Amino acid sequence: MSVHITTDEMIPDVLRAHPECREVLDRHGLQGCGGPLGPHESIRFFAEAHGASLLDLMDELNAVVALPRAAVVCAAPPGSPFPSGAKGGAADTIYRPFFLGAVVVMLTAGCVWGAANLYRIGSRGDFFAVPLDWTLAHAHAQILGWVGLFVMGFAYQAFPRFRGARLQAPGLAHLSLGLMLAGIVASAVGQTYSHARSMLALGITGGALEVVAVTIFLALIFRTMHGGDRSTRETMVGAPFIMAALAAFWLQTALGPLLFHAVATAPDEFTMVPLLAGWMTAMRELQVFGFITMMIFGVSIRLLPAIFGLNAQAATEAERAAQTARSRRDARIILGVFALSIIADMAGWIGLFVYQLPGLLFLLRVSFIGLLVSAILVVSALGIFGPARKPDRSLKLVRAAYVWLLVGLVMLNFMFPYSMFRGQAFSHAYLGAVRHALTVGFITLMIVGISARVVPMLRGIDPRTLNGLWLPFVLINAGNVLRVGTQIATDFTHSAYAIMGLSGFIEVVGLVIWAVELLAIMWRSPRLDEPPARPAGTLAPPSELPGMATGR
Repeated sequence: MSVHITTDEMIPDVLRAHPECREVLDRHGLQGCGGPLGPHESIRFFAEAHGASLLDLMDELNAVVALPRAAVVCAAPPGSPFPSGAKGGAADTIYRPFFLGAVVVMLTAGCVWGAANLYRIGSRGDFFAVPLDWTLAHAHAQILGWVGLFVMGFAYQAFPRFRGARLQAPGLAHLSLGLMLAGIVASAVGQTYSHARSMLALGITGGALEVVAVTIFLALIFRTMHGGDRSTRETMVGAPFIMAALAAFWLQTALGPLLFHAVATAPDEFTMVPLLAGWMTAMRELQVFGFITMMIFGVSIRLLPAIFGLNAQAATEAERAAQTARSRRDARIILGVFALSIIADMAGWIGLFVYQLPGLLFLLRVSFIGLLVSAILVVSALGIFGPARKPDRSLKLVRAAYVWLLVGLVMLNFMFPYSMFRGQAFSHAYLGAVRHALTVGFITLMIVGISARVVPMLRGIDPRTLNGLWLPFVLINAGNVLRVGTQIATDFTHSAYAIMGLSGFIEVVGLVIWAVELLAIMWRSPRLDEPPARPAGTLAPPSELPGMATGR
């Protein structure tokens, strides 16, 4: 009786029984993912996550299985636990040192320092109790270290596989990590003590190192994604968002040392105000929306429907092609609205506070509406709050992140009406609450959620054996609710400062719990002797066999 691989068989089961299938899966992007036996996922999931045709993949796999074993060329020696391509190399674990570096930054100059600064503000009842240099250094470490290193590690690991390629020159990728870490440390120290001339030079040097690191990163990503097997390449639905985000990543990194020098050498308060309220605020908008949110949108559009089973899946290849075409068209429309809103947002802040053009207040308000509309369109396109065919412990984190994005953008649209209600030109407390809703509620929760889903998959670990991450989920969200709510409340009562000052530590505890588990998973070796989920080669109903309906 002939043996057929079926769409719902688990990759480890297939590779145990048919190691010759490794070459086919590697060609479609497996390439060391999950270790010797691949991720604990089904063939169907693999095809959806990698953008491959399920029918074509099944045809290829079953064609290889049908060949006599003697006719199959396998590079590994007989009995080796590492079939052809499974042993991998530096490119297959490239994300690990970057994720580790991001966690270290988060636990030092990032979230932990931010929580300490917040406690100082809360205990003294004054937002200006923390020196400006400290605030800027902390923000820089958060953007470039906590977020930037995660983006670089994820991109080095995932983007080549999206295009059927392998990362070229992984040694240069490690060099970019070293330069980035050195730049972050130099920038943090230099910005913290920028009043000293030698420290000013150190901060600028750190910024230059970061520019070199990001330039190497972008060069490697673009070079790699133009390589690979052309037959397995795809035009990713979220690719335009990702390309725009990468461009914004380089631009904000290059502008960093210039703005740092301008702020650090400002001769008086008259010069400082337009720098902070105009140029620095525009820079933050470029970072939060142009770089980070744009990247999250692109990766979400590309990955979330596949890894969580969101939205109804078309049944035939023709219907899937039409669905993909509609998704690309919708993505281009959303990208246009979002990009124009970011440009108008930045121009509004600069024009209003640098060039004293009050008419641009209208432009700012329109840009805020555009940002919110774009987010609503992305959430709707993803179906993130709809039913999921593949529920996972990380889904609640991702959903909560998108809730915070919508909350933050709604709050942003009410910023000027709130100031009018308060009878003041600008509320520092309110804008800070908006920023926190976006940076911790949306961005940090997305990092936690995506890493909690992707890292076990890369390590070949069954996610059902892991804890549900409920404690980090509750702590991060509870801390964020307290921070956002009490920060706004400081406009009305001084007693809110004390609660606000403690909220950051609640978030940090949640992040530490998540980080400990993440690091343990990254360096945990998948077991090669785990019993198969179902015997490989088990015949499925005719509807699941290649060439028949796939039930997608």
